[in-house]
Amino acid sequence: MTTDLAAKYRPALFDDLFGQDAAVEYLRRLILEGQKTTKVILTGPVGTGKTTLARIYVRPSTALR
Repeated sequence: MTTDLAAKYRPALFDDLFGQDAAVEYLRRLILEGQKTTKVILTGPVGTGKTTLARIYVRPSTALR
């Protein structure tokens, strides 16, 4: 089975992201304060990391390492 490059090299931690400082700090603050929300709107053009942010956010046990 082959894996595409986007999935293989997708960042796994908030610290691995580049150029998403405001969104990362907001989501990190929500996790640390225990305010897990189910509704966060991530907007922007294609390729800006919306899906990556969402994937990291839904598994916070590894996001803040």
